[in-house]
Amino acid sequence: MLKRAEAMDSLRAIRFTTHVAAVAAIAALLFLASGCQEGNGPLSLSQYRKEISQIHDGLAMGIGEFLEELPAIDLQDYRQLQLLKELYEGMSGLFRSSYAAANSLDPPVEASMLHQFLLGFYAAGEKTTGDSAAGIGFVRSVLPMLADLENLALAHLPEEADFAQVQAAASEDKATLEDYLEDTERMKVIPDLEEEHRQLVGCFRDLKDKVEAVRTGYSRENQVPLEDFMAFHVYKMETIQRLKAELVGWVASREARVDHLLRVGKDLGKMIYELR
Repeated sequence: MLKRAEAMDSLRAIRFTTHVAAVAAIAALLFLASGCQEGNGPLSLSQYRKEISQIHDGLAMGIGEFLEELPAIDLQDYRQLQLLKELYEGMSGLFRSSYAAANSLDPPVEASMLHQFLLGFYAAGEKTTGDSAAGIGFVRSVLPMLADLENLALAHLPEEADFAQVQAAASEDKATLEDYLEDTERMKVIPDLEEEHRQLVGCFRDLKDKVEAVRTGYSRENQVPLEDFMAFHVYKMETIQRLKAELVGWVASREARVDHLLRVGKDLGKMIYELR
């Protein structure tokens, strides 16, 4: 039997799949909205207004479908961030489809400036939501690592741990941190998150060095390396908690970017409606 959290995740996945199917149909229609007009000369103003309205309204409808899902996602649960990443990828695809459809139109002179505004908007929307998807993917990958740093074996040794237990814990932590360091160093990170990525790599490297000092320098006669690690781990956990809060906050701020796109899109929609 599924646990409650797993059941809720499954339900969200089903609802999300339904939305994706609906939006995929909208994206397909966006390509048809241009009416295969290429090569036939500029459209009349009325025909252009009709064609670009279909494209712009289709985009608005698709984005609305995705936004219905946002409140249901718990940003603290890294498993649900995969759904959020896919939402933003879907929005980026809609902007890309809108750009392709609009770019196939040959606008009349009276609408040429608005047409360029629309192309710029669709291109910016694709990049903004695409970057959001990439950044959310990065956050989703590193949050479990950050949580795991609280559970390093050396940090949870019993007070009466003997030499063999300390060595085993140090070897385990070294392997864990080497894996995390290797994974994070090769991640591609958007400019918005380069500083957090740098700090994360630094945390993994510093902890690995402290663990290695325990593995090679600790003995029954010299317990200083272990004492240093314990104090350093407490200090670094403050940095880790701050990093986690910053990353989750960054993800939450993506919705404001979409809100801004919607406002700009609404203004452009008014300009389309006012074409005469």
